[in-house]
Amino acid sequence: MLKNVFRMRLAMIAVLLAMVVGAGAGQVAAQDAHWIQIEAQKSIRDTRARAQFYAQRFPDTHAFLTPSGWYAITIGPMSEDEANRQVNELKASGRIPSDSLVTDGRNHLSQLWPISVGTGAVPATGSADSDAQADIETAAADETPEETAEAPAEPEAEPEIVPIEDRDLRGTQQAERGWSRAQKMEYQEYLRWTGDYDAAIDGAYGRGTRSAISAFQEREGYQPTGYLTTGQIIVLRQRYRALVAPLGVATLRDEQAGIEMLYPSFLVQKGKVEPPFIEYDTRGDRDVRMILISQPGGDDVMESLYDIIETFDYVPAEGYRAKNRGWFVLSGADENIVSYTYARTDNGLVKGFTIIWPPKMNKVMQKFAVEMYESFTPLPEYVLDESIGYGDGPDEPTDLSEGLDTPLPASSASGFVVNGEGVVITDTANIEGCSRITLAEDGVELELLAQNPGLELAVLRPKDAFTPASYALFSSEAPEIGAEVTVSGFSFPEVMEIATLNYGTLTDLKGADGDERALRVSVFAERGDVGGPVLDDRGAVIGMQMLRPAKEGEPEYVNFALRVAELREMLDRHGITYGLATGFDAAAAEDVAFMAGDFTVKVSCWK
Repeated sequence: MLKNVFRMRLAMIAVLLAMVVGAGAGQVAAQDAHWIQIEAQKSIRDTRARAQFYAQRFPDTHAFLTPSGWYAITIGPMSEDEANRQVNELKASGRIPSDSLVTDGRNHLSQLWPISVGTGAVPATGSADSDAQADIETAAADETPEETAEAPAEPEAEPEIVPIEDRDLRGTQQAERGWSRAQKMEYQEYLRWTGDYDAAIDGAYGRGTRSAISAFQEREGYQPTGYLTTGQIIVLRQRYRALVAPLGVATLRDEQAGIEMLYPSFLVQKGKVEPPFIEYDTRGDRDVRMILISQPGGDDVMESLYDIIETFDYVPAEGYRAKNRGWFVLSGADENIVSYTYARTDNGLVKGFTIIWPPKMNKVMQKFAVEMYESFTPLPEYVLDESIGYGDGPDEPTDLSEGLDTPLPASSASGFVVNGEGVVITDTANIEGCSRITLAEDGVELELLAQNPGLELAVLRPKDAFTPASYALFSSEAPEIGAEVTVSGFSFPEVMEIATLNYGTLTDLKGADGDERALRVSVFAERGDVGGPVLDDRGAVIGMQMLRPAKEGEPEYVNFALRVAELREMLDRHGITYGLATGFDAAAAEDVAFMAGDFTVKVSCWK
C-alpha cells in the first residue's frame, strides 16, 4: 500500500508541475506581479466569507486554489517592491495577520474570488496599491470609541455562494477520456472515502460515478457537472488524504494466520494468539481492535465458528447477520462499540477477520471496513497451528509475545547521507537524550560529530566503515519564491520501511519570525519527516526539514527548512566533504524519487 501511495504522489507531482506552469502564465500579466497572502482556508464557503470580509477594506482581494488543496486569500497584484513595502506597513498597523507573506503567485491554480461577472455577485473593485495605503491612513478614525458607540457593527451578512463554473467543460471531458482505468479507479476510491460513492471500484464511469462526482462538486462549491477538473482532483485527493492519513493504511501479510489484507497500522498492533484467533490490540488511545481468524475446516467448522463468535461481547446483539454456504458476516453497533466480522472457507481452511471501533470513528471506519473486506486474501499455504499459544494443559492459553519482545527504539525520524563515507545530517531533536543512535535500515551505529542546537542541526558519522547506497548533492543556486519543493522522509517511521515524498511550494526566503537562516515551505509534513532533505526540482538539497514551531492557529501546511548554506557551513567547518549539483534542468519526478529514496535514511534513537 505504501508503494502505491508513493506512486500516486509521483503521478500527482507531474500534474501539479504542468498546472502551475500554465496557471502562472495565465493569471499574472506582468512578470513582476506579486501578491500579499494574508490568509489560507480549506473550504470554499469559508474562503469566500473571509475574502468578502477583506474586500471591504482591500478592494483588490483575490482568492486562489493552490496545489495543497487550500485556498490562498491575497491582495494584489503589485510590484515586488510595493508588495514588500505594503506587507510591512499593514502588519505593523495590525490590519493583516502577522504571518502574512509576499508571493509571486506561481502556485495560484484557479481563481475563487472575485466571482466572475454575471454570476449574481458583485465584488468590490479598486487598486490595492492606492486603497490599501488609504486604509492605513484612515485606520485610527475607523476605530475610535465614539464612532463605535454611535454605530455598532452589524453582523456580517452570509455571502452568497455561487457555484464555480467549469468554463471549459468540453476540455474537462476530453481530458477524462485520456485517463487510464487505474486513474478512474483511484478517483472512485477517493469519492468512496468522502462519502459520495458506494458502488464498485471498477473504473467504469456510469450514472453512479457521475452522481458521486456531482455530489462532491456541489458540497465543495463547484458547478455539479459530473466531470472532475484537474483542480478539483487536487481538492478531492486532499480530502482523501485527510481522512486516511491517521489510519496508517498498510498491507498486512500475517503468515502465521495465512492472511493478507489492508489494515490500520497506526491503530492496532499484534498481541495475543489463541487459536483460531490472533488478536491485534489497540495502539494508542483510539480504542480500535482487530482479530484474525484462521483454522482448518469446512462448512461445518464455519457454522460452529459463527455460533461462537455471535456470543462474543464485541458483537453487539442488534445488527446485521448473513450466513450462506461458504461465508458469513456479523456486524452490529451499540453505544460503546461497532464491529464487523467476515469469514469464509477456502480449500479446506476457514479464514476471516473482525474489526472493532468506537462509534465516534464511524465515518472513517465504516468505509475502511469495506476496504478490508475487498482486500482480504487468504494464503492457502498457511494456517494457524491449533497447538500454538497453549501450555501443558489444554485450557492454558499463553501470550506468545511474552518473553519474545523485539527491542524497539524510543523514536525514529529522518536524516540524509551527504557523502560516500556515510556522514548523516539530521535535526538535533531526533537525537536528544539518546544513549545510542543507529540507521534503522542497516543497523549501522552512528556517533555525534557536531551539532548546533540553535539551528536544530546535527552531523553524525558511522562508528565503523559503511558504504551508503547513495548520497545527496547540495544546490548552489539561489532558491526562488514559488518554486516547487519536495520533502523526502519517513512521515510515519514506526511503519515505514522506505522514505516517501511530500510535495509543496517555497513560499518565503525567511523562516519563523523573519529568520534569514531558514526557508518557509508550504507542504504537509509529519513529525517523522523532521531532519529529512528538502529538494528542488533537480533533486538537489536546498534545506533540511525543521521541527514545526508550536504556534496556535498556524495552518498545518506551514513548515520551515534550514537553508543549505547553513548545512554547508557546518560541514566545511569540520572538514567534511560533500557534493554540489551541477545540472540545471529539472529532473523527472520519478528520478527525483529514486534518488531521494537512496540517500534519505531513518535515524533511530535508543534510550
